[in-house]
Amino acid sequence: LIGFIIMFASTGAYYAMSLKYPMEKRTFHYVTMFVTGIASIAYLIMAFDGGNVMVTLASGDERKFFYVRYLDWAFTTPLLLLDIGLLAGAS
Repeated sequence: LIGFIIMFASTGAYYAMSLKYPMEKRTFHYVTMFVTGIASIAYLIMAFDGGNVMVTLASGDERKFFYVRYLDWAFTTPLLLLDIGLLAGAS
């Protein structure tokens, strides 16, 4: 739950920071807001014990596999790469 709170607060912080810039210069902030927003939702789902399945290991033990973590990465990693490009000034 702490991860959700921190990520959600940072989403709001990026929104507040974006308001200081004209509309055409806010792309970096909006992309970063999407990253932290998606991550906050993933953390909230995991905090309430969702987004997982029980898998049986070769040893016979069972453990939780949090697939929502990998869905989060699938969406946020391309956005983070875009963020780095925007930060570097790539066009």
